[in-house]
Amino acid sequence: MFEERLYLRAPHPLDAAVPYQVVGGGQRTAMPGIAPITTRFHEHAFMLSVEGRGQIEVDSVVRFAEPGDIAWINTAGRYAHGCAPGAPGWAYLWLGVGTGAGLNAAYEMAGAEDEPVFIGTLGPEIVAIFERGIHGIRLSGPVAPAVISAAISDIVAEVLGRRSRRHGLVGAEPFGGRLGGVLERIRADIDWPWTISDMARLAALSPSQFHRTFKQRFGVSPITWLRHERINRARRLLANRALSVAEIGRLCGYVDPYHFSRDFRRLSGGSPTQFRAGKGW
Repeated sequence: MFEERLYLRAPHPLDAAVPYQVVGGGQRTAMPGIAPITTRFHEHAFMLSVEGRGQIEVDSVVRFAEPGDIAWINTAGRYAHGCAPGAPGWAYLWLGVGTGAGLNAAYEMAGAEDEPVFIGTLGPEIVAIFERGIHGIRLSGPVAPAVISAAISDIVAEVLGRRSRRHGLVGAEPFGGRLGGVLERIRADIDWPWTISDMARLAALSPSQFHRTFKQRFGVSPITWLRHERINRARRLLANRALSVAEIGRLCGYVDPYHFSRDFRRLSGGSPTQFRAGKGW
């Protein structure tokens, strides 16, 4: 079980340059007999269950979190989380996000209010994502906002992927299912030189309709989303040292190594080589 670690983050001058602003994070062990956390904030909380068993309650509906599961809670609503009855404790890593592009829309699309626990396996990759975000809170240099925001982007992609694989992407808007299928198709061929027209054809929409519907749903343009998806894929591939940086760029849709390095630096706060050397910072 963890010792308590709590890190709160002060606003940074470059926060406006990145999609997500984290307000705090750390690690915690909820012990039996300790009252669950119920304090309301105006933020989203992501919790990675690492050891033991947790109990998540949202609007009086109870779910349980096992190691590897991720809980996503909007703390502005009614909720409670703590150690599950009969468990020796519950250890988890957590990150609180104050604001973020499309975060509320992603929360709704993932069905997190009804099913706040995203079932998964506890692997080193997902632990590293949370730890990278927590570490970023302690950084003070110009890369800090980008490092933190990249971690949140990876977590959102992970939970949406988990829910999509289990149930399919859902949403109240008419083109929700259609957009969900488009996202999966693009991810499967991320190296293709996608254009708005290509994406719109997959969704059976005009380019203008597709762009408008996509931005309403996800809070960013299709091209911005594609850039983030490509860089997220690149970060995962950089763990494979058998691949050169240029090869990874091509696999992620960047024919020009300079363009790849420039996009990677803008979205991750450093070059691909620096990211690899620092093992994800």
